[in-house]
Amino acid sequence: METIFSIFIISVVFFAIILLGIGIWIISKNNNEKKEVDKTNTVTNTNSQDTNIIRTGKPNKDPLFNCLIILFIFLGVILCITSIVTGGLDTNSALDEKPTIEPIQKIDFMLSADDLYNEYERNGVAADEKYRGKIVVVSGKIYDINKDIIGDPYVIIGGSGFLDGVHCTFLEEEIPSLSNLYDGQYISVQGKVGGQVLGSVMVNDCKLK
Repeated sequence: METIFSIFIISVVFFAIILLGIGIWIISKNNNEKKEVDKTNTVTNTNSQDTNIIRTGKPNKDPLFNCLIILFIFLGVILCITSIVTGGLDTNSALDEKPTIEPIQKIDFMLSADDLYNEYERNGVAADEKYRGKIVVVSGKIYDINKDIIGDPYVIIGGSGFLDGVHCTFLEEEIPSLSNLYDGQYISVQGKVGGQVLGSVMVNDCKLK
């Protein structure tokens, strides 16, 4: 559609240039004819020796002025046509836009937060090989709800003390869904496993299930 529109605009401009050239030629021709007519309108007064020069018609306008008028008229027509066609294209584009559908993530594992943490505690290498980068749904009781040093919200589920359990980080748009949570509440969280950091197992880009 945009290609057709570009061809249309080029054609209109080309046509306008041709008409402008024809207009300049006609104006120049008329000016020459008027000069010839003016020469024939010189009348000699027979009652005296003076020669009275009578010129008929209105004074000629500058050809450049006439050309500019024609040019502005064509530019105005082109702008009007462009705005009409562009408005149609914008309307069609808006109609053609389809709502974005969030892709459904495949869940690789569903387990409790304590089970995930315990597997990392037993063998971090094996657990990383199994879970890192995978989409999991982990469940457990909330141990802590807060924001980290850069303002991202997080919830720690499972575990029994400091630097254990599963550390679930959320995006800012998930804050409204976290506002009604409280310590000790049992929840399920979906996210991507990021490995173990300072004891806690990290699960990123989380959302409540």
